[in-house]
Amino acid sequence: MAEHSEHGRTCPCKRVPLYLSAFTAAEHGDVNSLLSRTNITSIASCLDSAGNTPLHLAAQHGHINVVSLLLSNGCHVNAAAGGATALHRASYSGAVATMKLLLDDPTCDLLARDTSFGDQASPLHKACAGG
Repeated sequence: MAEHSEHGRTCPCKRVPLYLSAFTAAEHGDVNSLLSRTNITSIASCLDSAGNTPLHLAAQHGHINVVSLLLSNGCHVNAAAGGATALHRASYSGAVATMKLLLDDPTCDLLARDTSFGDQASPLHKACAGG
């Protein structure tokens, strides 16, 4: 049986091409999966059911390469359709490297309020609460 693959990668069962969604790729730090897309700039407007972008997930999980890639391809650092910015997510999870990268963006709103939990917390509050 021939091995199915996309860009040389297959799932563990060797029968299904490995193709991750933008959200899963961002969450797991899979830069290659994101780069394999024909239009990576369209990822900037992707929202999950909670209003998060792939940037939120990459930042929360500390994937600096993915965060850098997404920011350089049009993802907005202050996107908060779900009530929180990527900086809120990174701050709460203690992802210091991605926090620094987000803060290096001159448009990053350090005083943005998280409305997703009703606490109106800033990223600094989230960092303290997350430890």
